[in-house]
Amino acid sequence: MYTEEQYLADLEKISKEEYSDLAAYKAQSPTDNLNIYRFQFVLLLSAFKKNDFENARTVANNNAEVLIKFVDNFDLNLLTNENPQPPFDFLLLTFMNSTTAGPNHSLFIKLFQHYNTIKKYLSEFSGETVFLNDRSRPTEVSMPLDEARNTVQARLDYLAENIASLLYSSGQHQLLLTFLTDFCLENFTTNETTLSQLGRVALACGDNQMASTFFGDVKDEGLKSANQGYISFYSSAFQSARKEFQAAGEKGPANSDACLKYMGQFTTDPSESTAVKAKKQTAEDRTQWPMQPR
Repeated sequence: MYTEEQYLADLEKISKEEYSDLAAYKAQSPTDNLNIYRFQFVLLLSAFKKNDFENARTVANNNAEVLIKFVDNFDLNLLTNENPQPPFDFLLLTFMNSTTAGPNHSLFIKLFQHYNTIKKYLSEFSGETVFLNDRSRPTEVSMPLDEARNTVQARLDYLAENIASLLYSSGQHQLLLTFLTDFCLENFTTNETTLSQLGRVALACGDNQMASTFFGDVKDEGLKSANQGYISFYSSAFQSARKEFQAAGEKGPANSDACLKYMGQFTTDPSESTAVKAKKQTAEDRTQWPMQPR
């Protein structure tokens, strides 16, 4: 039987990239909900970390239906006591790797709605302690209300950024804008990095007004400079964009090399001279920009 001690030891080994002697590889599958979630999570996490994506997909596909059913039938009363739940990272990796349970973005939106429901519940919760039983480590399960609220918000921020990336990269721009409008515009988060990410992807979809709404709540000077760089870029003010990205420093886009390569093709700023035309993009260039909206 797979025990809690073996589970914690396996997580520690995975964190050190030590995969050959995981207890989950040798143990029989548990029959109780708590340990079977942990057991399957270790199998999926280790496969994913090893870049064994074929096996990761297999484990994800084997668990997707059960996890979808869990999310769809979630009982909010579970937050007031300790009950077996699948770890958040298990939900995340399953929905990321599954190929049989529908589009990945739909699964991520389902997970987002799940945590949004928890967020609303916690906003009115009057107790002092919350049991987030989906924590990977048992010692992290019980926590003060404020910490639980922060944890759930951090998950929502992470999911929103990834949903935006998935929808943008798959060309589903209208669905992306609908998601942002329905879930992210009204007091969604105070995380300025997330606000910047969502504003940039709205900008990339052509909704300048929505982008301005997100950017308006950003106060960090580095992020403001980077966001202005995106505004300049999508306005074809490439030289200004270059300067603003560089001024942003480490707060600039993570794919800055691709940005600079793209912008380096312009000897002058097309927005300043209609007589000068930009070099025609190649197929390779089009796959490099825009990349993920980070």
